[in-house]
Amino acid sequence: MAILRPITDGKVSGADTIKCSTRILGGIMISADGANDATVVVRSTDASGAKVVDVTTKNSMFIVAPFECEENINYNISGTGASAMLYEWTP
Repeated sequence: MAILRPITDGKVSGADTIKCSTRILGGIMISADGANDATVVVRSTDASGAKVVDVTTKNSMFIVAPFECEENINYNISGTGASAMLYEWTP
């Protein structure tokens, strides 16, 4: 049985590179204000790596699916009122 384990310390915004020990991004909980676009881009390795996830939404959503990635991933979360919490898939 697989579980999701948080890899961010609560909701985050902006850009940063973090560690995904299992190399499987398991889910993203996106918070949006319903009026403005929230854009979440997750890349493998660093800010110039291959895109793992690229989502733009006005509504909050929870995406759960195993996405293969490198040990380090880079997130960029932008938009008025936008934030997200990232989880890794732990088999």
